[in-house]
Amino acid sequence: MFDEFRDILFEEFGLERERHFHVNRGNTTTSKKILLYAHEASGRRVWLGLKELIQKIRPRYEDVVFDEIDDFGAFTVRQQAHVFNRYDAHVMVHGAQMANSIFAVDRTLFVEVGCRIPEFIGNRKFMSLIDGVHKRVEKCRGSNHDASPCVRCVSSGLVYSNFTMTDLGFQNLVDEVLRMVEQ
Repeated sequence: MFDEFRDILFEEFGLERERHFHVNRGNTTTSKKILLYAHEASGRRVWLGLKELIQKIRPRYEDVVFDEIDDFGAFTVRQQAHVFNRYDAHVMVHGAQMANSIFAVDRTLFVEVGCRIPEFIGNRKFMSLIDGVHKRVEKCRGSNHDASPCVRCVSSGLVYSNFTMTDLGFQNLVDEVLRMVEQ
């Protein structure tokens, strides 16, 4: 039934249902697309330094499209649906914007980033309903924080704390995202 509901939504909004990366069209191949969201508009749960991390790694991944959204609140529901439908992976701070996951193409990867992530869209049953894949990236634990794709929290209020990630940790996260998208 949920699948039929999604079919109606996709038809109403004119959305694609299947992913088309690595599809040859003439002499070109489409790139993998990653959407990133720092949650800056709210002032809390902000991924500090995300823009700089993206700028630093862009040259390393010439065949990947990295797009960043500054404020989902500036978009209508239809526009949000189209944004969520265009990407192979969504790497973003956890929050209400993830409700748009129902508009994503099948087999989309959702990476929620934050100090502590509540169990909402990461629920296995929900992911199976939207034919999606979920990964969490949370507070660093143990050693080797520089290379690990984990976050360093600015304050002790874990759910709403702003956070950062190291350059190498972000690069390793992107590598992992690309591996997962290709599966």
